Amino acid sequence: MGGDLGPRAAVQGAAGAAIADPALEIRLFGPRRQLEDEVSCLPRPLVAAGSRLQIVDAPSVIGQGQSLSDALRHGQTTSMGRMLDCLSRGEAQAGVSAGNTGALMALARRSLGTLPGIPRPAISTAIPTRNRGRCYLLDLGANVEASA
Repeated sequence: MGGDLGPRAAVQGAAGAAIADPALEIRLFGPRRQLEDEVSCLPRPLVAAGSRLQIVDAPSVIGQGQSLSDALRHGQTTSMGRMLDCLSRGEAQAGVSAGNTGALMALARRSLGTLPGIPRPAISTAIPTRNRGRCYLLDLGANVEASA
């Protein structure tokens, strides 16, 4: 539900991924009516993927400016909270969010836990390099007190 264009870009991206990989199963989390509207408005090249996008109703969303304490108190019915619950039950192999990063980290830590000896989650991203390689950067500003 986050990102610059709200669910529109996420729904179109999910539809594009479903077309690119027919074995992919995708669940979209958010207010049902809003997601159904976005699926019904998919551009012509993506319409075929609409039937492969499962919508999971999550009546609430976490705003970009919402406090972490508020997100933790009220996060269970949000799109982010429901996606993380799906992951914690083993119903999905991956989750993607374009929303409030701090809330995602806090809710993920509560829902999924951390690895033994790792006190906090970190953010990592792949940066393309020459010759089609990749360089991975870890902890891109998520923690101000990251130890070695």
